[in-house]
Amino acid sequence: MVHDLHHASHDGLFVNTGDVVVDKQNVQEGMIRFVRIVLAL
Repeated sequence: MVHDLHHASHDGLFVNTGDVVVDKQNVQEGMIRFVRIVLAL
């Protein structure tokens, strides 16, 4: 039972790490769009 819990939390860590990577990409794209809008003004 404890082994299963450890596995579940370990898998969750990997999922969360993947989400962080995706968030960083979205932030970069958002910054680029923001800069383009400011330059367009």
